[in-house]
Amino acid sequence: MIQRWWQVGTRNWRAKPVRTLLATGAIALGVGLVGWVTGSYESVRRSVVDTVREWIGEAQVTVESVAGRWALFDAAVADGIGDIPGVARFTTRTIETVLIRRPGTGLLPDEPPEVLRLDLVGVEMPREAEFRAYRIDSGRLLRAGEDDGVMVEELLAREWNLAVGDRVELRSASPISPVQTFRIVGLVDRRRVSSHQLPMAWTTLQSVQTLCGYPGKIKAIDVIVADDSDAGLERTADAIRRVVRKRDRTVKVGTTAAQLRQLRSAQAQLQFVLMLMSCVALLTAFFIILSTMNMGVSERINQLGLMRCVGMTRGQLVALVLIEVLPMGVLGTLLGVPIGIALQYITMLLVPEYVGTFALSPTGMALAVGGGIGTAALGALGPAVRAALISPMAATRAAPPRPRQALNALAAAAGVAMLAAHIALLRAITSETPWFAGMALGALVLLYAAYTLLAPLVVSTLGEPLVRLAAWVLRLRRQLVAEQVGRRPWRSAAVCCGLMVGLSLIVALQVHSESVKAGWEFPKQFPEAMIYSWRDVPLDRMRAAARTPGIASATIAADIRCKLVGRRAGFLSALDPFYRYIAGDPDTFPKLIKLVYLEGNEADALARLRQGDHVLVTREFSQARRIHLHDKVTLAVGDTEATFTVAGVVASPAIDIAVSFFNAGGEFQVYAVGSFVGTLADAQRLFGTDSARLLLFNFDLPETESAADGDARFSALTTRPPGGVAIAPADERESAEREATRGHLRAAAAAAGTTVEKQIVKQITDTLASPDVAFVTARQLKQGIDQNIDRVTLLLAAIPTVGLVVAALGVANLMTANIAARQRQIAVLRAVGATQFQMIRLVMAEALILGLLGSLLGVVMGLHLGRSSTHLTSVLWGFQPRFAVPWPMVLAGAAVAIGLCLLAAAAPARIASRSNIVSALQST
Repeated sequence: MIQRWWQVGTRNWRAKPVRTLLATGAIALGVGLVGWVTGSYESVRRSVVDTVREWIGEAQVTVESVAGRWALFDAAVADGIGDIPGVARFTTRTIETVLIRRPGTGLLPDEPPEVLRLDLVGVEMPREAEFRAYRIDSGRLLRAGEDDGVMVEELLAREWNLAVGDRVELRSASPISPVQTFRIVGLVDRRRVSSHQLPMAWTTLQSVQTLCGYPGKIKAIDVIVADDSDAGLERTADAIRRVVRKRDRTVKVGTTAAQLRQLRSAQAQLQFVLMLMSCVALLTAFFIILSTMNMGVSERINQLGLMRCVGMTRGQLVALVLIEVLPMGVLGTLLGVPIGIALQYITMLLVPEYVGTFALSPTGMALAVGGGIGTAALGALGPAVRAALISPMAATRAAPPRPRQALNALAAAAGVAMLAAHIALLRAITSETPWFAGMALGALVLLYAAYTLLAPLVVSTLGEPLVRLAAWVLRLRRQLVAEQVGRRPWRSAAVCCGLMVGLSLIVALQVHSESVKAGWEFPKQFPEAMIYSWRDVPLDRMRAAARTPGIASATIAADIRCKLVGRRAGFLSALDPFYRYIAGDPDTFPKLIKLVYLEGNEADALARLRQGDHVLVTREFSQARRIHLHDKVTLAVGDTEATFTVAGVVASPAIDIAVSFFNAGGEFQVYAVGSFVGTLADAQRLFGTDSARLLLFNFDLPETESAADGDARFSALTTRPPGGVAIAPADERESAEREATRGHLRAAAAAAGTTVEKQIVKQITDTLASPDVAFVTARQLKQGIDQNIDRVTLLLAAIPTVGLVVAALGVANLMTANIAARQRQIAVLRAVGATQFQMIRLVMAEALILGLLGSLLGVVMGLHLGRSSTHLTSVLWGFQPRFAVPWPMVLAGAAVAIGLCLLAAAAPARIASRSNIVSALQST
C-alpha cells in the first residue's frame, strides 16, 4: 500500500492553481448567493411581521367588521367585553386616511410635499401601550386625553423636516370637514413595507372620531386573554363572539393565531420561491465542480492507472479525489459567507423599500454552509467513483475516449421521458391538490433533469454547425475548432448546463412578468380616467362636462349616502357611514366599469335596472348583510324610504386592484366597500336627486393633424359652395369636426405647457365649477403597477445573474483545462507558423460555441419554464396570463451569457497565445 498517498491530492492545488481558484470561486459565489437571498428574505419577513404586529400588537383576539379592517362599527360593541371571564385587557382603535399639511399652506392633495395623505390611527391611552411597543425615536408617547397631540413616524418627519414640538394641520378627505391643529409629541421609528404604503400618525381615538365625523365609531377591538393556550384562546374567543354578536351581527371575532398562520403560509410560499432561485447558483457550482473534477480524472487517467499498479486501493483513489475537492469546498464556503453579507448590505442600500433593515438568517447561513460543502462533495463523488473503477492495465494504455453517441441518445431518451412526466404532473395539479407545492417542485425538478440529460445530445448534434459558424466568423480551420467541442460532449454539456440553469431562470422571470402584464384585463375593465367631486354638481353641468371636447365616451353617476332600514339593518346599523347608493346610467355605466356578476347575470340585471326599483349590491355588502339575489332592501335618504329588489351581486376586480395598489380607498371607497348600484332615473324619481359627483370617461386624444389643417378640412366639408351642391355627409362632418377639435386641444396644451390629458381635465373642472375634485387615470394606475412588477422582476433576476457569473467561471475553468491538455498541440501549431492572434481566436471560438449552446438551452428551457409558471399561476389564482415573450429582454440575457463566456475565455486565450513553444514540446 502506498504511504502518504494523500499528498498527491494536495499537490494538484499547486500544479493547477488557476483551476483550483476558479472552482473555489464558483463555490464561494454559490454560497454567497444563498446567504444573500436568505438574508434579504429574513429582512423582508421581519418587516412584514413588524407591520402586521403594528396592527395586531400583543392582542390574541380581534373584533372587526365583516367588511374588513376599513369598515366602521359602533363603539358600544366593546361594552361588557372586560367582564367576560378569560379577558385580561382590551382596547379599541380606529384608522382613517386624512390629509396633513404645515400650517399656512394649501390643502389640495396634488401639492406635495406641503400636503400629504397619511393613515391616522386613533388609540386609547394608556391601554394602547399594553398592546403595542412603540419605538420612540425622539419625544415621548401620547398621553391620555391629549387630544391635540400627535405622534408621527420618523421617516415622514425626516422627509418634511419636522421635529417634536412642531405643529401640523389635519383634516379628513372631505373638503367640508374642519381643519384641526395638532402638536407633535413624539417621533415613532416605523418603516413602510412597500413604496405605496402611506405614512402613519397616531392620536387619541376621540380626536380621530371628531376629525372624520364618525363619533362613537371604531374599527377594531383588541383583546389580551388570561389563558393563551389554544383551548383557552378559543374558549375566550367564543365567549366574546357570543357577547358582541348580540349587539351587532356585522362584526366578526378572530384570533391572531389564525392571522399569523395565514401570514406564515404566505411567507413560506415566498421563501420557497427565493430558496429555489438561490439554489440555482449552487446547482451551477455543482456542474462546474463536476466538469472540473472530470477534467482532472481524464487528464490523470494514466497516472491513476499507475497508482493502481503500484498498490493504491480503490478506496484510496476515492479518498484522493475527495481530499482534493473538500478543502476547496470549505474554503469557498468561508469566502462565500462574507460575500453574501456584502451583497445583502448593497441590496438594502439600493432598494430599501423592498428589503428594509439588515437581518441575517441563521437557517439560511446554515443552508449556505451545508450547501457549499455538500455541492463540493457531490460534485466530486461521480469523478471519484469513476477513478475507483479504472482498470490498471486499461488506464496505462488508454487512448483518448471517443464520443459515445449511443450514451447520448440513451440520456436524451430519459430526458424526453422526464419531459413527458413533467407535462403530465402539471396537468394533474389543481388548486385543490393537497400537495400543491410538492407537486410543483417535483415538476420543476423533472424539467431541469430533462434538459440536463438532453444537453449532451444537443451539444453533439448542434456542435458541428456551430463549429462551422464560429470557424467562418473567426477565420479558422473547422478541424481545429472542433477538436474539443466534438470530442468531449459531456464535459462541454456540463458547462452549458451551468449557463442554461442561470439563463433559464432569467428568461422565465421575464416571460412570466410579461405574460401577467399582457393577460390582465385591468385596462379593459376600467375607464381611462375618472373625476370625483366632493360636492354635489347639478346634473346639467355634469352632462355638459361629459360632452367636453377630447372625451370619446363618458358616464356620470350620483353618490348618495343612504341608510339601510328594516330587519336587514342589524341591531346598531353599524356600517351606515359607508353605505352608498351609486346612481348611474344602465346603458353607459357598465361599458366603462366592468362588473363581475357573482349572483345573477348582466343581461337580466340591466333589464331589471331599466325597469326601476332594482339595485345591484357589492360583494362586501352581500357578505356582511347576507343579502342575495332577489332579496328586498329598503333604503332611506333623509326622510324618504324606498324598497328595492336585488338584481345582482357584483364585484369589480379593476377597482379592487386600484384601491389596494394605490391605497385609493380614501377617494374611491364608494366602490371598494360601497353597497348599492342603481339608476339616475330611480334616484331622481324616488329621492329627488338632481346632482352627481362622479364622471368616468375615455379620452379621444389628438393624432398628428394641426389645428389649422383640421379647421380647413372641416370648413371644406361644411361650406355649401355656389350652385347649391350638397355638403359632405354627416359622418364625414363629425369626423372632420372631431379632428379639428383634437388639433385645437393639442395647440392649447402646447401653449399652456401641459399635456393634452391635463388640458381636457382642466376644461372639465372649469365646467364643473367645483374646486374640490380628485382625478386619476387608468394609465397612471397601470403604469405604476407595471413599473412595480418590472422592478421586482429585475430584482429577482439579479439572483440567477450571479448564477451566470458562476457558469462563466466554469467556462474559464474548461478553457484553462483544454489549454493545459493541448499544450503540445498548441506548441506544434505555433512552431509551424500559427500566430498569437490565431491562438486567441481559437480559444475564443470554443468559448463562443459553448456560450451559444448554453444560451440556446437556457432560452428554450426558460420559455418552457415560463409557460409552466403561467399555467401554475392560472391553476392557483384563477388568473389566466396570456403567454408573451419579451424578446428584447430574452435576447439581452442570452447576449450577457455569451459575453460572460467570451470574457471568461480572455485569460486562457492570453495564456495559449503566450505559451513557450520549446518548453511545451520538451515537457510532453
